[in-house]
Amino acid sequence: MFGALGLGLWVAKAAAYFDTLWLLAKLALVLTLTAFHGVIAGRLRRAADATTASEHTTFARLTIAVVTLVSVVVVLVVMKPTM
Repeated sequence: MFGALGLGLWVAKAAAYFDTLWLLAKLALVLTLTAFHGVIAGRLRRAADATTASEHTTFARLTIAVVTLVSVVVVLVVMKPTM
């Protein structure tokens, strides 16, 4: 994961995309997704011991948030809007 992030930053620097707002928005969303990855991994580790209904609801909400963020990132990658 860190290799992909590093390579993405290197390509963005080589293509001089850091002046564009869409790339900064995409980077912020990708960092948010990276944080979600850590949160979900920790919760899954704790849920392996004991499962409750509140954990199930939390996982459902996190899943919706992750799918939404990934969709926005994909749109920013494909469209490259001029912001």
